Amino acid sequence: MKAEHALVFLFLACVSALLLFPSSLELRTICTGALLLLMALLLSCWGKSLPYALSYLGLSPKKGELQILVAWGFAGLAALLALSFALSAALYSLGLLDTFKVEQKILTLPALALLSAFTLSPIAEEMLFRGYFFRKITESSSGGKKQGRWAIVLGAVFSSLLFASLHLSYGSIAEIAAAFLLGLLLCALTHRTKSIVPSIVAHASFNLLSILFAVFL
Repeated sequence: MKAEHALVFLFLACVSALLLFPSSLELRTICTGALLLLMALLLSCWGKSLPYALSYLGLSPKKGELQILVAWGFAGLAALLALSFALSAALYSLGLLDTFKVEQKILTLPALALLSAFTLSPIAEEMLFRGYFFRKITESSSGGKKQGRWAIVLGAVFSSLLFASLHLSYGSIAEIAAAFLLGLLLCALTHRTKSIVPSIVAHASFNLLSILFAVFL
């Protein structure tokens, strides 16, 4: 069986689970993350090999490079936190800070869904939005030529808009604005390091801190 056929089978299995068990929040959360991950792999490896897909998505670090990429990830986390605080201050001054909606939703999630929020979900989202869409849109915008600044900007903006649309269900202006701006920063991190490993580390750590803040503070 070819890799893409196996991925299609898994994709359909996740869709079936969502349709058959719509009331299970844990299963719905996990299947949604799995669907995003499988979509990234399918889009990247169709007609190619699975190793090619992982390389295209920026998930094949060179030997001895992983530690440096992880360090970049924690540097990215610091940047995400700084940007998040600045955005919160700006929205607060405008009377638009509604992060309580996000915190309320977090508090209603079961343990397995919370675990997925800082494990499976960040990996899947980075693979699809920074690994695939950011690179694909940038390549398409450059017309097959050397990637210029505007092609990179377009790739970052459109992939971040897609990423922000994933957060519409929170019903929070702050969450949507944060998702878009943080998406731009993660695109910059991915472009700088030529890998999505740093963005996965930064994204997962940021989600974990957000959950801890909502639950314990």
